[in-house]
Formats: sequence, C-alpha cells, structure tokens
Amino acid sequence: MVSASGPDGTAQPQTGTQETGVVSRSSAEVIIRRALEKAQRDDTVTEEVLDITTLTAIASEVGLSASSVAEALAESRAGVDGEPSLIDRVVGPKVLWSTRPMAVTEETARERLVDWLHANHGLRSRVRGDGVVVAVKREDVAGKLGEGLRKIQGMGGLSQSAGVQAATASAADDEQSVCLAVDVGNKRMEAVAGGSAVAVVGTVAVGATAVVAGPLMLIALPVGLAAGAVTSRLVHRQTVKRFTMSLEETMDGVARGDRAPHPLDPLKKQRNRRR
Repeated sequence: MVSASGPDGTAQPQTGTQETGVVSRSSAEVIIRRALEKAQRDDTVTEEVLDITTLTAIASEVGLSASSVAEALAESRAGVDGEPSLIDRVVGPKVLWSTRPMAVTEETARERLVDWLHANHGLRSRVRGDGVVVAVKREDVAGKLGEGLRKIQGMGGLSQSAGVQAATASAADDEQSVCLAVDVGNKRMEAVAGGSAVAVVGTVAVGATAVVAGPLMLIALPVGLAAGAVTSRLVHRQTVKRFTMSLEETMDGVARGDRAPHPLDPLKKQRNRRR
C-alpha cells in the first residue's frame, strides 16, 4: 500500500486505496493474469508442472468451481483456443467445440466418444499418449461405402470436417468433463474461395465499366470486395449451423451413454423381423 506522511510525521494511508485487504473476484483474475505477464517478461517464471489438485485449489481461491476447471482443462487438452482471430470475426470460426459434464470415468468417456465417432460418423480414431482422441475421415473402400449409407440416413455429419479432437479432464472425483472439437477450416476455406470469386467478378466488372464510364466508377471497388466477404460469411454460417447440430447431437449421446447409431441398424432390424 502506498503511504504518505501526515502532519505529525506518521504514515497515513493514501486516499483512494483499498484498506479492507480483499479484492473482488474479477479484480483477482485480472491481477493474477497481469502478474503472470509481468513475471514472464522478467523471466522469473519457470516451466513447472502443476498437478490438477493444486490447480483446482488455486482456482478455488478466486471462487472458481472444480467443474469449471474440469471444463477448461478438457477444452485446453482438445486444442481449443478461445481467442478469435481476424478471419474468425470476419468469416466465422475455424474450430467448433462442445463441452459436457460427465458422471463416469475418463476412460469410459473416451470409449463412448470413440464409439460415436466410429459408428455414427465413420471416423477412424486413435488415442494419443496424452489421452487425447484424434479422429479423421476414412479413405478406404469400406469408409467410402459407409459414408454413402450415412448420408442417406442423415448421419456422419462430422466426417466432412478436416479432423476431430476430443479430450476428457477430471478436476475432482465427481467433477469430470469431456470436450469435442471439430476443425472446419477446410469448409471455411471453401467459403472464402467462393467469396473471393464473387469479389473478383465484381472487381473486374467495375474495372471494365470504369474504362468506359470514367474513373469515378472505381469508387465502387470496395463494394465488390465487401460483397465477397459477405458471401463467404453467409456460406460458412450455414456450414457452422450444420456441423453444430451434429456436434451437439453427438455430445448429448455421449453424455447420456446412449448407444451410437450405426448405418447398418435398419438392415439388422429388417433381418430380425423376418426371423
């Protein structure tokens, strides 16, 4: 606390300072973040490993629940970055994700995830050494056939993504979370390409008109570029909506422990009826 000398020479607290010895939760979060930034600038922070129990205890000191820590851990392990980039703001997100609390072990949650990604979406999954589930589209003959069946039945919504990552986290014995992140960067690039084509066509048209009508027509050039950006955003918005529905459906099923639907289920039902 900054002090100043009073008329009798004794130290007096400076007016406007906080004397209660406490800070609000929002202030505590800002102070911790700024302290870390300053320490990193001064090279006083070393890369140390914190166990989850310690991390949860630190978070509880600023009023954060164990469940929020588990959710943040799962999202971090799944590779989710909450800071939007410029293209995220202009066109739309590259990564979509969903997080759910779980009442089962992390191993069981991973098994459910793998089952859903394989059966419902036709993805080939593997579990990395750090426990993160990584899944990609199958490119073999069986995968192609399965993709066709899933499209007919309205399944396999995540198979058109650039890839999927999922992670689980446990901040306490009864506070666990699972996060599923879907990379739609390939679809965003397609939207940007389509918008760029619109912008190019508009720009060429304005340029050609300017040759005949005069330089004042060049004022319309930014309009063509803006139209391209709007087109990209509208196209990608529909993609985000479609993927989000499939993502949330999958996460709901994983959280409830539902059996993952498979494209061959209708054939199995017909066979059972004949019997």
